[in-house]
Amino acid sequence: MQYNISYNQLIGELKHEKYEKTTDTQSYLNEKTFSMYSFFKKNEFENLLIKKGDFSKKLWLDYANWEENNGNIENCRGIWKRFSSKYVDSSEVWLKFIAMELRNNGVINAKNIFEKALLYLPTSDKLWSKYIALESINQNNLKIRNLYKRWLSFSNNPDTWLQYLNYEKKFGSYRKVMMIFDLLVKKFKNK
Repeated sequence: MQYNISYNQLIGELKHEKYEKTTDTQSYLNEKTFSMYSFFKKNEFENLLIKKGDFSKKLWLDYANWEENNGNIENCRGIWKRFSSKYVDSSEVWLKFIAMELRNNGVINAKNIFEKALLYLPTSDKLWSKYIALESINQNNLKIRNLYKRWLSFSNNPDTWLQYLNYEKKFGSYRKVMMIFDLLVKKFKNK
């Protein structure tokens, strides 16, 4: 059996083989290079946190975003945990941490973070309303009612009571609406 192959075909196949080998090598080098870059970048962020002090919100945000953008979600979570422990009194930081979890399909983690944030900021109307909005997406009415009850125990804002009243009214729970209205009137009678 005799194969007829031209010089151009032979050169073409050799180039193709060389290209495949080069691509494998390049991809290995790219992974190795990125791994080294990643290592140095993390060290750079950590050193900046030490130099500038770890109370630079922008630095923490840049570090967490860098990890998230590179797909290192576990590292990103670790950074957010450290960040939020420095700013326990900032609902903005907690909400950004929660947003990161939601972007990465961490709904259960997001709920756990809401619970932790509310331990530090029980009077934050923004946190309560965002948590209720998250539960509303899941249509978890029992959880929403419990959240409203917890929120009302901390809130001195009549708007919060009215939100809960409207929530119950939406479901036709007029007995509950009357009960909430009575409690609202008693609580804010003298104000």
